[in-house]
Amino acid sequence: MMKMFTKCFSIVFALTLLCSFSLAAVGQNSLKTADVGHENFLPEAQYMQHYNQFIQQLDPAVIDNSTSNFDGDIYLPDSAYILSVEQNPQQHICTYSPDGYRLTSTMQKLQSSSWVNVSKEICTHDVNGNILTSIWQVWDTDIWVYVSKVTNTYSTTNNLLTFARQLWEDDDWVYTNKTTNTYDDYGNLVLNVQETWATDVWEYYSTELYTYDENNRLLSVTGQLWNETYWYYNNQSTLTYDANGNLITILSEYWEDEVWKKSTKESFIYSIINFKLSYVVELWEDDDWVKSSRQLYIYNALEFIEIITSQTWESNAWANVQKINYAYTTFGNIESVINEEWDGSVWVKQTLGQSYYDEYGNAIEGNYYVWDGTSWVQNQDGLITMSYNLLTNFNYYVGYKVDAHYYTLPVGVFIRM
Repeated sequence: MMKMFTKCFSIVFALTLLCSFSLAAVGQNSLKTADVGHENFLPEAQYMQHYNQFIQQLDPAVIDNSTSNFDGDIYLPDSAYILSVEQNPQQHICTYSPDGYRLTSTMQKLQSSSWVNVSKEICTHDVNGNILTSIWQVWDTDIWVYVSKVTNTYSTTNNLLTFARQLWEDDDWVYTNKTTNTYDDYGNLVLNVQETWATDVWEYYSTELYTYDENNRLLSVTGQLWNETYWYYNNQSTLTYDANGNLITILSEYWEDEVWKKSTKESFIYSIINFKLSYVVELWEDDDWVKSSRQLYIYNALEFIEIITSQTWESNAWANVQKINYAYTTFGNIESVINEEWDGSVWVKQTLGQSYYDEYGNAIEGNYYVWDGTSWVQNQDGLITMSYNLLTNFNYYVGYKVDAHYYTLPVGVFIRM
């Protein structure tokens, strides 16, 4: 049975106002920090986000939880304790509804031997577990103060139809931007329209047009921007596939002088059992394709990704740049990730991510190390991955150590992850 990790999980990044670290969240019940990093929700940051997430899923190191059929006890993040070089210790605490939907997530920091509130998210859900509203607050001396609010609507098939964001200003909610999505009969996104709020009226910002083949494979995405009175093309990507349905090329172009001009070409090569072996990027220069970079993939006997080697094209030859080495537990969880850089003659260790799990396959401890030339030390902050429910869900933190605890959902309760 193929166990290769091939698809992506959705990742939502947010920033805190009072603590300069980020935490990515996955699924309805993942921990998040306060939505006060406004730049993450501006239209320019949202532009082509759906396509970028599609591209992320092409990485063999990204774990496939989109078709997971997890049938054991379900575990939800209860709390996490984060140690950081640059910040005071922090903790995240979640509460849930009887159905297992996350109602609140609170972030606190340790200050003068006491836990002090920093930020909090409050969520409401529909009967299917989709988040209808998300309200962020920050702690100001002794009271919670509103920061932002997101309101979502969904189709009967749980596809996100609209996303509207507001900020709390002068004791009132003020719109900032919204997104409207349209889908075909198969649930594929075909149109994404983004608008910004300006002087009591919605103004267009961008559109993304998606096309698919008869097998629901993405064929093209075309981006347009609004210039006050008309739409103009910005960029487009065209995709092709082999007979097995593997993506083999992506051609990216930009609009200039009323014509599409080539920009980059991405090519993929697979084994006879459809494992991705290489990924090559070429740039269009002087009417010809010029090699730029590539990644090579090696798998272990259990068909997990083991080594990813990154190279650049220099002096008509491929030159090593970076290597990532993966090791796994008996559960198939990632136990360690070692990053190395090429110094011209040998690989030199750089960083180590290491995780420990409970008997149910939930990450209970994560560590981030850097190589000081002779040993692994914890004197810098980095991204720490914490998986749970046997690789079906993930949380990401920034620090050098994370201790996590989980809440077991009562038997018989179904939650849509």
